[in-house]
Amino acid sequence: MDARRRIRAVALAATSAALIAAAPASAAYAPQFSFKLDPATADTAATIVSTITQAPGESASKTVTVTLPAGFTPNPGSKLGVCNADQELTQTCPADSQMGQATATVIAFGMTVNLGGPVYFGGVNGRAFRLILLLSDPNIGTQKLIGISSLQNDGTVTTVFDDLPNFVTTAFTLTLNGGDRALLKTPTKCGEYPVTANFVSHNGETAQGTSPTTVGGCTGAGAPSGTGTSTAAPTTPLSIGAARLSRTGTVTFSLSTPSRVTVTVTRSGRRVARRTVAGKKGVNRVRLGRKVKSGRYVVTVNGTGPAGRKVTKRTTVRVR
Repeated sequence: MDARRRIRAVALAATSAALIAAAPASAAYAPQFSFKLDPATADTAATIVSTITQAPGESASKTVTVTLPAGFTPNPGSKLGVCNADQELTQTCPADSQMGQATATVIAFGMTVNLGGPVYFGGVNGRAFRLILLLSDPNIGTQKLIGISSLQNDGTVTTVFDDLPNFVTTAFTLTLNGGDRALLKTPTKCGEYPVTANFVSHNGETAQGTSPTTVGGCTGAGAPSGTGTSTAAPTTPLSIGAARLSRTGTVTFSLSTPSRVTVTVTRSGRRVARRTVAGKKGVNRVRLGRKVKSGRYVVTVNGTGPAGRKVTKRTTVRVR
């Protein structure tokens, strides 16, 4: 091989190695979910903020379902207008139908794209109403997403986004306005109201997340402030902190209150270890009984809070 050919071969090998190193590693399907009320007080038309994040190497989500527990009710003081079918089609929804904002960071065709735009109220059909999201980017234009919120017979409210584009969304935030632009009010009783999210990927993988949500502002556990009603003192809701995993096989996480928890560690969708322990308030350390290799893992901590409410915290960690 002459000198020029050797130089080309070395350059080609170096370029190939760089491309392989730059490619995102495959990660387990483990979207993270959080939910926030502002203000988080009883019987209030509060602002609602839902956030979903994913690692770049995960599968894209096809269906996302968020469920509010029983207690959230329609807001009789809402003054929202309606974006009708013709206005939705031409993307000319009136200003009085805007009920919030949404932002998304998407990986598509090797590029990271940041989109954002308004959320409009698409009207009521029976016990369901439509959310119209118009997310825009100067380079790719406007993308429309539709969410269907439904009041279920058990009092829960589910919001479903289906047939989502097959692109990984590393961050998505949906903010629904409060006040007279809010469609829902918070529960009239104080306490813990965990909000759950269920995910299905384009590859058929499933995942679930729970965000502990506490409603306060009451003189007791069950009455809005100012009613003078005296009830038992409220209990501390269970919240689980993000977990860490060491090479020695030790999982570290925090609990807001004592709870019996199950710790499950998976890698590439396969279970590595599972332990059930009596967790204490504060920092907990659980030994898996085995060392782990370097790589990306998903640590899931399941616990049971007051009144039997289930809480799940999933954390994607990289062990070096």
